[in-house]
Amino acid sequence: FRAFAKRVTERLVAAVRGHVSIDSWQLDNELHMLGGSGVCVCEHCARGYRAWLKRRYGTLEKLNAALGGAFWSGDFARWEDITLPIEKARETWRSEYNRYQSDCYLDFVREQKGIVRAAFPNAPITSNGSEMSGWLRLDTLYRELGSVATDTYAYAPDDRLYDRARWMWGLSRGLSGRQRGFTVAETGAFSWSADKDDADDLIVPWFEDAVRHGATRYFFFRWHQSPNGEQYHPAILPWSGKPGVGYETVKRIKAEYDRSGFAFELPRSGVAIIHDAQTDQLNACRRQSFNMLVETGICLHDAAERFGVIPDMVQLADAMDLSPYRLVFLPCCEMVSAAAQEKLRAFV
Repeated sequence: FRAFAKRVTERLVAAVRGHVSIDSWQLDNELHMLGGSGVCVCEHCARGYRAWLKRRYGTLEKLNAALGGAFWSGDFARWEDITLPIEKARETWRSEYNRYQSDCYLDFVREQKGIVRAAFPNAPITSNGSEMSGWLRLDTLYRELGSVATDTYAYAPDDRLYDRARWMWGLSRGLSGRQRGFTVAETGAFSWSADKDDADDLIVPWFEDAVRHGATRYFFFRWHQSPNGEQYHPAILPWSGKPGVGYETVKRIKAEYDRSGFAFELPRSGVAIIHDAQTDQLNACRRQSFNMLVETGICLHDAAERFGVIPDMVQLADAMDLSPYRLVFLPCCEMVSAAAQEKLRAFV
């Protein structure tokens, strides 16, 4: 797969190199560790996993100690005894394998980015997070790419998914390691809250709210509705190709934005919610129906917004800067390093 993906990207880059319309580049769509049959468990991954563990721990003694292997006789006696942890395996084994798979994807992203960057040295390069799933280490991914993109489809303001979208916009501003504008790489010219009387117009305030939260690029998916049912939802143009409600609404959004003379500014509130991408990743990989870190973050974010405050989402890291803030929340972060603890104590 890596070999074919590399060749496809090289040929695509060669075909459009120097074209004046190339403004930015999206690597793939919704990078995710799950394929159609779950996390990959092929023999290639098994060999790579053992090599990754050797690099990470050095010796079996250190590996066994780190994973608490002595409990219930879980120590490994040989590297060859380490098999892929699937289904009812120990939590620590599955967590390590998920970290390994995330690193594999990040290596893939680096390879793709290098191909594109050689041809387009100044174009922003990103990939849209699938509703910020957490399966990959999102902070590492977007530090590598430098530009953050997310998907958010319109809902009514009284829908819980509206609160989640505002949280994702906040998360997107800070995932690269500092607060900066982000891309809504995928949204629709329709609202999923189709039962509302004003459903056709809901994409207007949704767009305005995304911009208010830091969106600098905004893409509607898609231009023409698919005739084959694979992507059945509405598009800017319906199956007939004749402009209708969606087209006119998107056209109105663009015209009103152009007339507004909007000058982009990042939200500044003095309030921060700390987010731990490693905890988020492990919670997602545990396949729990309730991700405590995410759900608590959404509730805190919504509570702040009810006071008219748009909080920053700051990534938990040794180098995080809390000096711009008057109020900081630390919800449900499981792995706080000694250096990060010192940053928190210094803030208090």
